[in-house]
Amino acid sequence: MKAILKRLPPFAPDYSGASAVFYPLGGAVILNGADGCIGNVTGYDEPRFFNEPGRVFSSGLREIHAITGDEAVLLEKIREARLTGDIQFILMLGTPTSAVIASDHQSLSRILMDEQQIPVIPLNTTGMETYEIGASKAFEQLAVHWVKPGKKKKGGVNVIGSTPLDYWGPEQMTLVRQALEHYQLRINSIWGMDGNGMESIKATLEGDVNLVVSVSGLKAARYLEKEYGMPYVTGVPVGKRSARRLARKLKNPAGHHMMPLKASLSQMNSPGRSLVIGEQIWANAFREYLEDEGGVSNVEVCSFFQMDKALMEKDDRLLTTEDDLMELASQNRYTLVVGDPLFQSFFQDEALRFCPVPHLAVSSRLHWDHSLQYTGLFPDVLKQKRSLLHLKEASLKKEFRTQESGK
Repeated sequence: MKAILKRLPPFAPDYSGASAVFYPLGGAVILNGADGCIGNVTGYDEPRFFNEPGRVFSSGLREIHAITGDEAVLLEKIREARLTGDIQFILMLGTPTSAVIASDHQSLSRILMDEQQIPVIPLNTTGMETYEIGASKAFEQLAVHWVKPGKKKKGGVNVIGSTPLDYWGPEQMTLVRQALEHYQLRINSIWGMDGNGMESIKATLEGDVNLVVSVSGLKAARYLEKEYGMPYVTGVPVGKRSARRLARKLKNPAGHHMMPLKASLSQMNSPGRSLVIGEQIWANAFREYLEDEGGVSNVEVCSFFQMDKALMEKDDRLLTTEDDLMELASQNRYTLVVGDPLFQSFFQDEALRFCPVPHLAVSSRLHWDHSLQYTGLFPDVLKQKRSLLHLKEASLKKEFRTQESGK
C-alpha cells in the first residue's frame, strides 16, 4: 500500500522502457497483454509515435485468456499480422496480464522464429516495475546479442542509455553531440535514439569508449567492458566545465567510469542546500554544473528510479514512496530544487526556487513538448523565471479568453 501514488501519476512501466530502446531499430514490438498496455506506450510513453509511427502491436488478451491461461492467442495474432517485409526482428514484451498467467515467452519466441525466419527477442517484463528496469534489460540484450566485432576507428564514442523516457529528445541529443564534437570527439552510435537502426548497434566495437548517460545503460556497458575490454564513462555534458572534464575522461577513460561527482573544497562550507530529483546520471551531472557554474553548493540527488550505489554521494537518496519525498521537503529547507514540474507541489516554502525539468517517465504528455536546454555547453534551466506549471496555466487562461472573445 505504501507504493500507491496519491499525488503523482503512475510512472512509465518496464515494458515502455524496453519498447523505447528498440523503437528506432527497425523491428516490431509485441505487447502480450490487454489493449490498455499498448495505449501506455503509444499514447503516453513514446513521443516519437506521433511523428514517426512504429510497429507496435498488442495481443489483446481478455479476461477469458487470463482465466484459461491461453497462450495460443499471441501466436494467432502475430500470424494474422503477417509481419514480413523489412521487419528485422520481433520484440516480445510481457505485461501484468501475461505475468499473471505465466506466459512462457521463451518457448513462444522459439516457435515464432521457426515460423517467421527472423530473430524473436523475448524480454521478461511484467508491467509491475518502472521503465529504467525494462530499458536496462533491453540495452543489455543489444550488447549480448547484436554487437559485432569490427574495425576500430580512433575517437569513436558510443552513447548508451538515451531514450525519450528520461530527457533525451532529438534536441537534447543534438546538444550532447555538439558538446562532445566541440572537444574533437566523434559519435560512433547513440543507443536508443540513433536513426541508423540496428546497423549502428552492430558497429559499436568500431568505437573506442562508451558514454553511459543513464542508469539503464550501465549493464550493457559493463558487459561490453567485461566481454570486449571496452571502457566506459558515466556522465552527461551539462555546462562548459562539465563537458570539458567529461571529454578528458572519454579520451583517457581508465579508472574514471565509476567516480562519483564531488563538490570542490571551496564550496563545501557554503550556506544553503539544494536538491536535484531525477534520473541519477543526469542528476549527478546537473549537480556538478550547479556547483561549478551555477554558484550553488551542498547539492543532493534523489530519484524514484534505480540508483547505482557507486555513483551516490553521502546524502543522496533513493525514493521508494511519495512519503519519502514529502519527508525530504518538510524536514529540509532547500533553497533550490530541480526536477519534474509535478514535484513542485511537494515543496511549500515560498522562499524556495524551483527549476522545472520535465521527466517524461513522470509527467508524460503534460510537459513533454516544453523544450528546455538542460544539456550541452550552455544549459538554460537556471534562467527559468517561472515554473512550467505556471506557464501552462497562463497558456490555458489565454486560450480561454481568446475563445470567450470569439463568441
